[in-house]
Amino acid sequence: MLFRCFSASDEARSPNARNARWHNFDLLRQCKSLDEMVTLIKMSLPCSYGVIRVHVAGDYFNQMYFDAWCIVARDTPNIHFYSYTKSLNYWVNSLDKVPSNLNITASVGGKHDSLIQEHNLKYAQVVFHPSEADKLGLRVDHDDSLAMYGNESFALLLHGTQAAQSEASKAKSKMQREGIKFSYSKKDKALV
Repeated sequence: MLFRCFSASDEARSPNARNARWHNFDLLRQCKSLDEMVTLIKMSLPCSYGVIRVHVAGDYFNQMYFDAWCIVARDTPNIHFYSYTKSLNYWVNSLDKVPSNLNITASVGGKHDSLIQEHNLKYAQVVFHPSEADKLGLRVDHDDSLAMYGNESFALLLHGTQAAQSEASKAKSKMQREGIKFSYSKKDKALV
């Protein structure tokens, strides 16, 4: 493992967060039709938000679920949705169904990465230092604004709890010593 996902760390620290996420996943998997899934998602949307991140944890787990989010976004044009995904196969299968208020970013590091270049998909790559992003010619997204509204690929600085003595842990320590901000604060997350 190159680095640990921040959501996996969050679930390890908070059984309540894990239980809530898995409860929602179980409800979605029980849906028998696209319409049923769309209804469930719409009932769960916070009405007062202008921007919603689809999946702080998790991903599109099948084509019907991906298509359901496309319909939800299309039917709620007053909300701007964005998401990261490694389920690029579902995205590519429905490129013509993604509405303009759903901004999707491919997360580099999955089994379908070849689709990124093949279909010219916007992507995010986790880097261990800003200098790595510079070498790749990618801007660093410090606040999710490039994910929310951007059309170009970008880098994310390594964040979240990392295994002790791992290369990822050493990279975080180096950024801390250099005074580099590499994580979001709870205040930053308030907009999603």
